[in-house]
Amino acid sequence: YICDPMLLKGFKFDLRIYVYVRTVQPLEVYVCREGLARLCTIPYKEPAADNIGQAMGHLTNYSLNKKSENYQWGRDDGDEGGTKRTITSAFNELKRAGHDVDQVWKSIDILVARTMTMLQPTLLSESLILSLDEGCEGKWAYDGGPGCFHIVGVDVMLDSSANPYLLEINASPRQAIDSVVPLPDGQEPAASEKICNCDEHGASHVHRVCEIDKKAKTIAVGGAIQILVNKLKADEERYTSTLEKKDCAANVFDGPVEVKSKKRAPVEFKAVFVFRRSRASSAALQLSAGDGYTLRRASRVAGSLEAHYIQVCSGGRVMK
Repeated sequence: YICDPMLLKGFKFDLRIYVYVRTVQPLEVYVCREGLARLCTIPYKEPAADNIGQAMGHLTNYSLNKKSENYQWGRDDGDEGGTKRTITSAFNELKRAGHDVDQVWKSIDILVARTMTMLQPTLLSESLILSLDEGCEGKWAYDGGPGCFHIVGVDVMLDSSANPYLLEINASPRQAIDSVVPLPDGQEPAASEKICNCDEHGASHVHRVCEIDKKAKTIAVGGAIQILVNKLKADEERYTSTLEKKDCAANVFDGPVEVKSKKRAPVEFKAVFVFRRSRASSAALQLSAGDGYTLRRASRVAGSLEAHYIQVCSGGRVMK
C-alpha cells in the first residue's frame, strides 16, 4: 500500500499502461504512450480508523468506482474532470503542477522492461507448452511470427515524488469501449439506446461508447498492429531479397536470370473491441490492419499509431 500517492485534484489514481510483446525469444517489448488514468471517487485521506472502510477513496478499480454516485463521466479524451481519463490528459495536469512527465515515462519504461524480462522465461515456457499441446507452432509462436501478438495491461501507481510502482499485470486487459451510465428516475434513454439492468451497475442504466476508452484502445491496439504488420513486411522484403541474391549468385555465369520468388500470403490481423454483452446491448468497434475503416480514420486523426509506442526491450536486453 502506497501511503503517499500522487493525487489529481485530491483523488488517488492509477495508470493502465498498454504493453505490446512482439517476440518472447528474443524479448522485444514496446510501451504505448497512451492509456488510461483511473481515479477514486472519494477524496484521498491517509488510512485511519475512521476512513479505512471507504474503499472508493483508497481503491482505484474502475469496476468499483463506476458504481459510485460521485463518478464523473468524461465527455471526450481531453476532459480533465472525468473519473476515467486518458494518460495524456492526466499527464498534462501533472506537467502544469511542475512534474517532469518525460522522466516519469522513462521510469515507467524501466519498470516495464525489468518486469517483462523477469516474466520472459515463463512466457517462453508457456508458449512452447501450448505449441506442443496444440500441435500448431504458428498459433502459439514466440519468435515474432503471425501467431505472436500479445498486449498486456500493466497497472502502475505513482507516489508523491512521481516514482512508479507496479500494482499488477493483466494478461487480457479489458478491451470494451463502453461506459455504464445510470439513468435518473424518470429519464428516458435516447432513441438508439435501451435500458439495461445487468450486473454492471446496481441501477437501471444504458451502455454508451466511452470516448476515453475508444481513444486509448484505438491507439494501443492499432499501434501494435501497425508495428507487427510493418515488421512482417520488412521480414518478407529481406526474405525475398535474400532469395534473389542467392538465385543470381547461382546463375552468375549463365547470363541474366528471371527470379520468381514465392511471396508468402499476406496475413490479416483484426482486433475487436466488444461491449460486454447483456440482454439489452451488444456492439463492437473493429480495427483491421487491412481494410478496416476505423484504423484508417484513426491514422488520419492521430498520424501513425505506431509512433505512440516506445521500444523498451530489444534482443532480450533492456534499452536505455
